[in-house]
Amino acid sequence: MDIFKLAKNIHQVNVHRYAAQIDGPTIRIISNPKYEPNLSQTNIRMVSPIHAAYMLKDGVNSNLSVALQIDGKLWGFIFCQSQEAKKINLLKREALVYFIQMAVNRYAEEQKNYEKEFHDDIRNFELQLKEKLVLKNNLAESLRVLEKELCYYAKADSMVIFINGRMYAYNIVIGEQKILEIIALLKSECKEQYYADHEFIMKYGEQLEINSERFVGLAGLHVEMDESCTILWFRKEKEFHRKWVEKPVRRIGMKLPNESFTHEKHPYLDIWNQKTIGTSEPWGEEEIYFIKRLRELIIQSADNFSQEIDKLNKEVGDLNRALDNYANTVSHDLKNPLSAINLSTQMLLQRPDMKEELRNRMLKNTKDAVDVIGELLRSVHEFSKVKSYEYKMEPVYVDEFLSQIVEFSQIRYQAEHAEVTYGTILPVYGEKSIVYQLFQNLTGNAIKYSAKGDSPKVHFDSKIKHEFVEYTIADNGIGIAKEELSVIFDSFKRLSNAGNFEGTGLGLSIVKRIVDRLGMQIKIESELGKGTTIHLLFPNTK
Repeated sequence: MDIFKLAKNIHQVNVHRYAAQIDGPTIRIISNPKYEPNLSQTNIRMVSPIHAAYMLKDGVNSNLSVALQIDGKLWGFIFCQSQEAKKINLLKREALVYFIQMAVNRYAEEQKNYEKEFHDDIRNFELQLKEKLVLKNNLAESLRVLEKELCYYAKADSMVIFINGRMYAYNIVIGEQKILEIIALLKSECKEQYYADHEFIMKYGEQLEINSERFVGLAGLHVEMDESCTILWFRKEKEFHRKWVEKPVRRIGMKLPNESFTHEKHPYLDIWNQKTIGTSEPWGEEEIYFIKRLRELIIQSADNFSQEIDKLNKEVGDLNRALDNYANTVSHDLKNPLSAINLSTQMLLQRPDMKEELRNRMLKNTKDAVDVIGELLRSVHEFSKVKSYEYKMEPVYVDEFLSQIVEFSQIRYQAEHAEVTYGTILPVYGEKSIVYQLFQNLTGNAIKYSAKGDSPKVHFDSKIKHEFVEYTIADNGIGIAKEELSVIFDSFKRLSNAGNFEGTGLGLSIVKRIVDRLGMQIKIESELGKGTTIHLLFPNTK
């Protein structure tokens, strides 16, 4: 490092330097003592003794070095070296310096163009966000529509938007309580309204009980307005390697837990390789600029709207949407119990001499179906009595009703032959009636779309994963095409291979609303012709 410091000092005075023969004799300069010669302006001169020793040890006996300067600042060096003494005439040396300077100028020009394009992109994004805010008059919805762009400009792998106690996650599985813990930590550790750390998990992972599986680097932005808004960006782990040309004694002495050093054999130099883990790509100036600019934009946009009008519009809009959604949900979810009642009644009418055991079973199915319908109608009645319906959140024991849902679905889709198996069935936290609806829709789909196969199979299982209870519902049915996975939650969307099956295209859109309302997360894996696996992540309140 001392050599590079020396080279830096010399090249700031003279852009290039040439030594034809490093081990050659030096020529003493005799001058009038009144006029000491200034050799810093000389291009052809010997290198310092310590530098010469290193170069000779590395087998170098001739050296031409050129500094790369951009906007007057030293950016790097080019070293042209020869094992033998080598004479290069002035014309060739000047031509080399000229061509290198042309390349430097071209690079500087491209960098300025890149910066201009970057700022143009940011301005275009700002216009998009302003447009969404004007049209939707809702900060959360506007940010969610542009969540991919928010991740792109921050150069992040995933993100979370947290507004007024509601969390919206993009490309990451993480619980709301864990996000609240991260936000509280940032508020206590950072006085600024923005935060960026590429070693966040290494510093705070143990305290927060988060490992590096999901992310290691974190950037954050907090805006305190009438709508409290926090945005967190996450970066995954990236392994870094660095090569040292002499032993980095001070760095090794720091004994950082995420760094390791190995010595590399070399005939001349003392080479050390450094490996760094547990860190992400550092957050750069561009990403920080974007985060700061986003904060200003959110504040500016918020000031343009009347808060009273916002609240009124939100209240009316939420109620209308909730009522519409509930009407669609109830009409869709009544089909299963009605099918059970219809089939049981038909069998009782057509077979008056049926065995008592079977008769009792048909009557029990009818009674259970009536109870389910009654519970749905009770929920509608409760909803109609209040301005904003709040679900009663409590432990829900899925094992109490899952087998009933399976039986109703098998009856409805004539799939009594389907093999249904169960692993661990854990309780979850939610509201019983809509958790029932959630499992009813997903179970119905699993049985319906596998019923026509040769040996239909459906498997239920659950486990604790991080701060969640994870449920999996796996079937070997018709599957979903990869290109359709992005639109399966759209209302009235029917898949291209589902033409031979009954349905309205509402089931999964209802599932998505329930998932959002319960603060859950859902992931669907599927392969055409081989089946589908649903992953449900319920917040674990233990």
